[in-house]
Amino acid sequence: MLWALHFKRNMPSHTVYLTNPEATFQAGVFLAENCSLPLFVALNGDLGAGKTALSQGLARGFGIQETVLSPTFTLANIYDSPRGTLYHLDIYRLSSLEDVYDLGLEDWMQAENTLILVEWQNKFQNWPIPIPVLEIELSHTPPGRSLKVTFPETCQSLESAFQQWLN
Repeated sequence: MLWALHFKRNMPSHTVYLTNPEATFQAGVFLAENCSLPLFVALNGDLGAGKTALSQGLARGFGIQETVLSPTFTLANIYDSPRGTLYHLDIYRLSSLEDVYDLGLEDWMQAENTLILVEWQNKFQNWPIPIPVLEIELSHTPPGRSLKVTFPETCQSLESAFQQWLN
C-alpha cells in the first residue's frame, strides 16, 4: 500500500510547546529512539522554527554521534548508524518532485533499516511514499515554538510512547 501524504486527514496528531532549542533537540531524540523502521519523516516549518535542532535530535536518537547540519546546499546527507541509515534531505532549492526522486529517494525507501528525513517536504504535493510517514510541523509560538506530530496508523506504539513522554 502506498502512503500518500495528502490523504492523511484522520491520523492522530499531538502538539507540544517547546521553550528552547534543547527541548526541540530532545523531542527529536525521543522520536528517533522509539520509532520503527523504515520511516519517512516529513519535516516542515518556517525558517528558524527549529528544523535543524529537531533534525540533530533525530540523528542523535538514531545513533549518529557526528554533528548533523541541514543539507541546504548539498541537498542530501547520508549517515550510517548501528540502527541503519539516515538519509537527510533539504529540498527547499529543488524545483520538482522528480528532482527529489533523482537524488535516490525511491531506492532509499526500499531498504529495511532506513530513516528518511525530508526538510521542506510540503513544497511538493502528492508524494507516493510506500513506507509509513511521520509528519512534523514546527511553528513559532511565543515564547518558543510548537511541535505538531502526526502519526501514521502503523506507528501506534510510537504515538503511545510520545503521549507518555509528554506527561
